[in-house]
Amino acid sequence: MIKEDLIRLLKELEDGTDVLIWNNFVEDFQDISGGSACNLYKENLHHIYITLKYSEMKYKKSTDVDKRAIFKKALKKYHNQDFNLANMYPAPVDNWYDTRTKKVFILDVEKRGGTYFDMRGGMYDY
Repeated sequence: MIKEDLIRLLKELEDGTDVLIWNNFVEDFQDISGGSACNLYKENLHHIYITLKYSEMKYKKSTDVDKRAIFKKALKKYHNQDFNLANMYPAPVDNWYDTRTKKVFILDVEKRGGTYFDMRGGMYDY
């Protein structure tokens, strides 16, 4: 949602209305505690290609790989990828990421003091 649409929704509310975030994973709401502005990135084609190539070499245990097929996979991944946060590893952003960036504001939520059980991961505090 873009900022203008959020502002329009908030202006339609009555004064004094609490604004909460619905956490669909735990099926409960949470208070907003703040937020932060950041950039989202898309990986560049060269990084995707190199990553796929070395993965294929590792899988085959050989340096003899079909570079043309790998490039086609890399190109498809490049065009279909979503924006994501930068990788947590301390690599220079310009080595891995494209010039395509997106400025976003991510809302933070307060812990509510609840717990939720999920079969895949056990207990979660939220």
